[in-house]
Amino acid sequence: MDNIKKYHLELKHLKAQPLKEELVKHLSKPDEIRSIYQKDRDRIMYEKSFRRLAGKTQVFIAGHDDYVRTRLTHTLEVSQIARTISTYIGLDVDLTEAIALGHDIGHAPFGHVGERVINHFSNGCYNYKNSLNRDNIYVKKNYMGFKHNWQSIRIAESLARHKGEYGLNLSSQTLYGILHHTSLGYKDCTYHCNATCLYKENKKTINSVDKKLYLDFYLSKYKKVTNYNFFTIESIVVSVADEIAQRHHDIEDGLRSDIFTVDELLNGIEELLEENEINDIKKCNNASCGTNSIHDSITYISSMIVNSYVSSFIEAICNYFKKYTYNSLEELIKTGTETVDSINSYFDFNNLFHEQSLKLFMKHRILNCHVAQVMDGRAEFLLRRLFKAFISNPQQLPDNTLLAFKRNIDLEYKNSSQHNNKSIEKIENYKEIGHLRVNLDKFLNGIDNEAVDGVFYDFTKNRAILLRTICDYVSGMTDRRATSEYQRLYGIEKDIREL
Repeated sequence: MDNIKKYHLELKHLKAQPLKEELVKHLSKPDEIRSIYQKDRDRIMYEKSFRRLAGKTQVFIAGHDDYVRTRLTHTLEVSQIARTISTYIGLDVDLTEAIALGHDIGHAPFGHVGERVINHFSNGCYNYKNSLNRDNIYVKKNYMGFKHNWQSIRIAESLARHKGEYGLNLSSQTLYGILHHTSLGYKDCTYHCNATCLYKENKKTINSVDKKLYLDFYLSKYKKVTNYNFFTIESIVVSVADEIAQRHHDIEDGLRSDIFTVDELLNGIEELLEENEINDIKKCNNASCGTNSIHDSITYISSMIVNSYVSSFIEAICNYFKKYTYNSLEELIKTGTETVDSINSYFDFNNLFHEQSLKLFMKHRILNCHVAQVMDGRAEFLLRRLFKAFISNPQQLPDNTLLAFKRNIDLEYKNSSQHNNKSIEKIENYKEIGHLRVNLDKFLNGIDNEAVDGVFYDFTKNRAILLRTICDYVSGMTDRRATSEYQRLYGIEKDIREL
């Protein structure tokens, strides 16, 4: 890594500076000793959603093996890599760490298969009891969508509680970095064909207006976070560190699980490493380095992969940004969003490293391996059954979740012009769980033009709000909690890992 020594503290002049209006809000206490970004980091680290990451799948189901990564250990590795990079090139380490620790707090159980199932439900691809469907989609799309980076923002802004209030009150730059650590939208749905969704319920096709999966629920509530004025270079560092961490620990977990051999791996990463590095790995694997332990080989390989990516990225990001002053970069961002778009495009991981063979190797040998696919299949089945149970009979939801449903209704109707002040007052004073359970069916399937507790509701909207509440509830579960809920609801004794 001698070639990157010249980049030490190269970007210190572009270190993030907190927004003036937020400095006043966050640092109003005279005895405050923490910076605004340190407070962001601490609030995330002590949030329940962060702790639950310990029980959520990264690639292999959490608990399947004591040594494979969970979503929490992945997050800690992202933080370590990102902090190393930010420290070296002179950026704000506290902001970097806050973004890294918060980037996955909205992730679903069972990894990306969990995210996919919840998104399909929230888009009406699956439909139970007329909860939501893709017919007449443009009336309902403001309630549709699930994506883990957006859900992280929802947790930070609306679901987490801090000092008796909802929301962690994070700085806009931290929120921006959390949201932008991955893409803001989905590609067109691959299950869409000839205007008919391939998913079927009760042997009936579900008509689909188009192949786009909506995220309009988040856009209608949290669009302010997309403001490019909150852009920081620290956000790019975390985004790339996330990809680096995924690659090195997926490879480690694959080797430890005997999914592929070191020789097979070297054929897949030959474009990433120099010839002398590949030869060193082969020597280590053949016990020439004094050991025949696969664990030593894994450590050696992982170190080389991370060092290769990190050094290349430091060189790329310093050469890209060194021409800017803080003021000139800030001015470009304020006057033209195409500047940030071009920056994000340039630092897209695949564009930055052109590592096609490694990408295909990871897809074919890790993500699509037999072990991972069996686990994904079980997880998808389990989550679909959870949604079916809760939508078909919402009375099975816990008290706190039903109260969250009522709170979501309150927030939705509070700003509605169709309700007078007296009706709104009744909504705000509605707290008793027993009364809510008795009247739950009226909230979801009431008679049009008939008031419920003096308030006239749109019951189609209420069912969409219920589905959103279920999405919040299920996405917050750990793998083990989702499994135990499935067992409780369906009388199944075996753990998902034993099915």
